[in-house]
Amino acid sequence: MDADAPAGARSGPGDGRKKLLVVGAGISGLAGAWWAREAGHDVEVLEAAEVPGGRVACVEHEGDRVPVGAQYYHRCYRDVTDLLTELGFGDRFQRVGHGQRMVHAEDLFDARRATDLRRLLSVGGKLSALYFGMRYLGPGKRFPSHELRADVPAMDDRLLSDAVAHLDRTFGDTVVRPTCRGLAQAEPELVSLLHYVRLANMQTRTFSIPGGTYSLAEALADRLPVEYGARVATLLEERGRVVGARLEDGSERRADHVLLALPGQAAARVVPGALGELKANLESSRHGAAIVPVFFLDRAVQGGFANYLDTDPDRPFAVGLDHAGSTPSGRSAVALFGWGRAAEPLVEASDDTVLALAMEQLGRFLPDFNPNWVVHASVKRHPFGAPRFPVGQYRRNWELQQLAERQPGLSLTDARGAHQEASVRRARWAVRNELGHAR
Repeated sequence: MDADAPAGARSGPGDGRKKLLVVGAGISGLAGAWWAREAGHDVEVLEAAEVPGGRVACVEHEGDRVPVGAQYYHRCYRDVTDLLTELGFGDRFQRVGHGQRMVHAEDLFDARRATDLRRLLSVGGKLSALYFGMRYLGPGKRFPSHELRADVPAMDDRLLSDAVAHLDRTFGDTVVRPTCRGLAQAEPELVSLLHYVRLANMQTRTFSIPGGTYSLAEALADRLPVEYGARVATLLEERGRVVGARLEDGSERRADHVLLALPGQAAARVVPGALGELKANLESSRHGAAIVPVFFLDRAVQGGFANYLDTDPDRPFAVGLDHAGSTPSGRSAVALFGWGRAAEPLVEASDDTVLALAMEQLGRFLPDFNPNWVVHASVKRHPFGAPRFPVGQYRRNWELQQLAERQPGLSLTDARGAHQEASVRRARWAVRNELGHAR
């Protein structure tokens, strides 16, 4: 906590300085607080947990850290890159490995080798891939990846599974389904075509920073007045304007503007009933719980693979990432990701059950794997994982954005952000448009 900016600071009379109250010390809330401070305003950040970061989290063992939320940054993340540079990470970007191994029908494929990729797709599959790219991915590039400017009903009202139902099965099974699970963290039957196209077109070169993505949250929190264990019961509303928040202990924090940086359903819980339409929209959002088992190994796994995909829809842990390229020790630290229908039964399962199933999956990704290689294992659970984007969700998001922009005293950032850049960009917009620069 920065002692130079006391949590109770109020706006200065006549100098344009305002007070921003941020609810949630995830990456978007911290970013908004940072930019508000840089613009000369007073800030106060309330966080219910005892650590910052929200869904940007990490697991650590003997100096090696593994991100268990956001894994890395994309080169197209303009606002996040600005934030990293301002915090001193601009000359410390680390390349993220791109070698990918795929498990399909018990066989292993190296995505770096064209011959392996040709084995996966039939002639019809290759033609289907070409058709899908020309019909959807190409035209989809005109949609902005990190912000909403309009609804696109032709794609938003259609399921991804319906869009590929008439195409060759090898394309659907070996390309669409595994990439949908990796990008959208859900099955094609639950994802709109628009969401998949936006995510697919967003894929660019990736990078990280020393200590992983959690290092940015740490750096921001160290420079800002964050109050931990501060659980907000409700936002305060007077005459249609949001003026602060009431905590569960009964205390009140007032401000000129409130930045609500929580996942949709969590945000809905603190929005007062007087803001009925906004509250109802937030309540309609859905997030899947995410389960992330992590294995720290006593060696670097051979082969140079950083990413692993399993095309079997019945596997609860279909995606794996090896962080050997960024751990100080150089040893492999593998995070597996459980989401979707196959992982739902594990939400309430014990850590031992989760780790046993994850260990089995690790053996599928690493044929020579020996359980004795594991020196430490743990499980991270996110009650609010990636937001769900069924048909019509972007229309509801567009409506939410318009509702929030019309609500005096309140801005939203993380309510429907599918990735860091989207929510950080909303935080920056809120500071620029609602607060401006203090004189």
